[in-house]
Amino acid sequence: MGYREGGYKGNSAWVGVVVAVLVLGRCVLMPLSTIGGQPPLTAATIENTLLDDPKTGQLFATIKRTYPEEFNGLTRDMLQRSKAGASPSEVEEAMLTYLIDAGRRHRKEIIQAPHAAFEAYRQAEIKVAATLRTADVNLCDQYISKGSFRTTAPAVDQKVLIDFRTTTWETTAAGRDNPVKRAIKQPSDQTGRTIAASMIAYGLKQSQVAAFFDENQSAMARLSPVERCELGIAFLKAVDGLPGEKADQFYAFLASRSG
Repeated sequence: MGYREGGYKGNSAWVGVVVAVLVLGRCVLMPLSTIGGQPPLTAATIENTLLDDPKTGQLFATIKRTYPEEFNGLTRDMLQRSKAGASPSEVEEAMLTYLIDAGRRHRKEIIQAPHAAFEAYRQAEIKVAATLRTADVNLCDQYISKGSFRTTAPAVDQKVLIDFRTTTWETTAAGRDNPVKRAIKQPSDQTGRTIAASMIAYGLKQSQVAAFFDENQSAMARLSPVERCELGIAFLKAVDGLPGEKADQFYAFLASRSG
């Protein structure tokens, strides 16, 4: 479930929110073509394949360092499927499913991340949205509206996506190792008004922002993909622009409601 489906109640109306889902692996970063060919027959072979990949090695190295039990579970699962005769594409799909489930297992940890780590996560996400806007506004719209997308399009800077997922794991680990014991509570109406004002200050029309915050999602549906993309990016920037812990608190509330 994306954040728009979860919603946030503020200023007497359900506010559709469009932050990207914190479920790890929800964005398909790339096809793991290095898993192709003959199925790996040992966990070590799979591990080396993941860690040695020039594009995604840093991501899997981060997973191994921060959550070794998840990394080991992933390689075991891939090994079992390979030995059972699964095709490379089936192994890849299972890997993505495993990472999604791993994100759900650690959801409570990421929302307790210290400010610096949480801020790094938000800014990495803003960069992803901006990258999608440049590469394919329809992908940006999908990301904003649903919190997920799948693409292997060469126009999308894969490094930006991989950096985001790497930052996600690091932020989650920071919340586990140094939890701030952040109380999850509904943001105030004033915070919602501040965010709306910031979005208008970024150049959006008041009518567009009103559609964004309207509980009736048909208002957003009537906007163009470009408008929805710009609204989402402005929203992310506005949340990140809240002072210190207010930004963390707001984002943690949204993350706690995502599915």
